[in-house]
Amino acid sequence: MGREVFSWLSHEIKDKKDISIKGFLDDNPQALGKLSYPIRVIGGISDYQPKNSESLVVAILDPKIKKQIVESLVRKGANFYTLIHPSAIIGTNLSIGKGCVICPGCILTNDITIGDFVFINASSTIGHDTIIGNFTSINGKVEITGNVEVGVECLFGVGAKVIPKRRIGNGATIGAGSVVIRNVSSGVTVFGNPAKSIWTAR
Repeated sequence: MGREVFSWLSHEIKDKKDISIKGFLDDNPQALGKLSYPIRVIGGISDYQPKNSESLVVAILDPKIKKQIVESLVRKGANFYTLIHPSAIIGTNLSIGKGCVICPGCILTNDITIGDFVFINASSTIGHDTIIGNFTSINGKVEITGNVEVGVECLFGVGAKVIPKRRIGNGATIGAGSVVIRNVSSGVTVFGNPAKSIWTAR
């Protein structure tokens, strides 16, 4: 994901003379392997010491791991950048929190509240009057329709769909390709069409 986010960030800042990409933070210094990138792994996440002149873009999908790492960096005083790809369509009256990543081709319509550190992958759509909680991650081509309320730390698999006025509880997981036609309780994993519970967090 970090490599993908590097590409989208490169597009977003190409005309911003005062911003440049310094490098990747990864606790595996060989994370890039033999891949050719104009930047490299410059240090580990756990060792990073924030500077006022630097901002971080969060490229972590798993909501719980993302929250854990972000909170450790916040305690150190880190700054975070919200990335909105220039091809994304952003409607009227949106509130988008800090540290979010909104990837190419996304459509966010009107009167939407997006929490902090939310990831929305390519070609996903968010309908009117929807609320997305902090640290939620939404994979590609997900369709969340109008008046949906999504809790914190939720995970949506690729191609999932949610019909209007549903409620997704905190920490829920929506499996790839699932169609949510009923409310989903906190900590529950659902899968299928219609989506049904397959696992509940203890």
